Amino acid sequence: MTKILFCFVILSTVAFKMADDRPTIFLIGDSTCANKMPIDQPETGWGMAFPKLFGDAILIQNHAVNGRSTRSFRNLGHWKNVYSQLKTGDYVFIQFGHNDAKESDTARFAAPRTDYKNNLIRYIEEIKAKGATPILLTPVMRRKFDENGKFIDQHGEYPQVVREVAYQYHVTLLDAHKRSQQIIEEHGVEGSKKMFMNFGAGFFQKFPKGIEDNTHFSPYGAALMANMVADELVKTGSPLRNFLKKTAFNDKYAYELPEIYKPHFRKDTFNIARYGAIGDGITLNTKFINQAIEIANQQGGGTVLIPKGLWLTGAISLKNNINLHLEKGAVVQFSQNSADYPLIKTNWEGVDAIRAISPIYANNVENIGITGEGVFDGAGQAWRPVKKSKMTITEWTNLLNSGGVLNEKQDTWYPTERALKGSLVKRAGVIAEGYDFAKAEEVKEFLRPNMIALIGCKNILIEDVLAQNSPAWTIHPLLCEHLTINRVKVKNPWYG
Repeated sequence: MTKILFCFVILSTVAFKMADDRPTIFLIGDSTCANKMPIDQPETGWGMAFPKLFGDAILIQNHAVNGRSTRSFRNLGHWKNVYSQLKTGDYVFIQFGHNDAKESDTARFAAPRTDYKNNLIRYIEEIKAKGATPILLTPVMRRKFDENGKFIDQHGEYPQVVREVAYQYHVTLLDAHKRSQQIIEEHGVEGSKKMFMNFGAGFFQKFPKGIEDNTHFSPYGAALMANMVADELVKTGSPLRNFLKKTAFNDKYAYELPEIYKPHFRKDTFNIARYGAIGDGITLNTKFINQAIEIANQQGGGTVLIPKGLWLTGAISLKNNINLHLEKGAVVQFSQNSADYPLIKTNWEGVDAIRAISPIYANNVENIGITGEGVFDGAGQAWRPVKKSKMTITEWTNLLNSGGVLNEKQDTWYPTERALKGSLVKRAGVIAEGYDFAKAEEVKEFLRPNMIALIGCKNILIEDVLAQNSPAWTIHPLLCEHLTINRVKVKNPWYG
């Protein structure tokens, strides 16, 4: 009896799938669009990012395959699989050209004005015969610049042939060739590298010696291309625009939201304990943690690991290509001693100023991470003034017994005389007010730092950590680009 019921469930599921009458978008093309295997990480086809831009009212099947041309996609049986499923109301996106140009490969080569053109026409006619709608895409650009920074088009006549066929057969054209060039040029010679597979040694299992590939996309580049295709659907007035996912932001489509580059890090791990750090809550580990970061940076980057334990430290300065990772059970306890936070020139509320360096600090660095399920404690009690009105009688009494000083009205507590002095002067620490390092030292504890200060940095990941008890603002990115913050928790006193 059990077996019979099980078979019924399976058959019912199959019947449900066969009865699904939602329209389907079929993607056919080459590796720039195709799905990738996990081992191929981080190579990503734009077709992998494309379904995320649509709601549930339409289905998307990605049949693009690495290395295929208009000729080989049909000859190797891929088209037969698509054609057998086509029904009235479906759509087929056709994007070939990269591999059609390989003259030395007779299995793939299709000259632009003859075989390539005829192959496109044949696809169009067969799609229409099924009552489906063909959509032509010009091939996406490869990344190439000359020595003067001028972009170089490597696609010959293929894109123009696609345009001509689309016009002749009244087929919607998505000009990925033109639009992808615009996106690459907007990113510039260096910035566009992160759109493609440009990674050094030690980042990914498949590419132990690194890779420089300006044809295939990174996850960031693939997402940009998918967004571009969606935007072309809207601009051409395609009915498919009605299936695009909306957001809560003033009728914006999902594809219109900013795309953020998420940094990658080398697999090498630099455990701070190997560099002399001791997690006993007593040993000051500033030197050892920063030494591990420096060595990791000199070797091309990687993960600086803070394992389980209670790690006392002063300011930590991040460098390029470093992921500072806190193991679950690790607590980084920042020192209460202001001497462990040197004064630096920085920016405070829009003006040049001198402040104490932040417990976690980075200035004009790229590809950095602060990750893991550990805890950062900023020792905010050593910096923050507290108003009497914000505490109970017992809390206020305990605070006074801990040390510190009161202002003249006896209604605000300061951790030190220098902190109190800073509160009594105009814009303490601001350089325009005449502050240099010597003068700023006189009010140092008033110049309390933000806990995590990132200034002018690019490609940042902050993920999973708990940041608590901050001296001032907890997480302060200033003039940064491509910042990702996931599942971060912040815990401060309510009066902080």
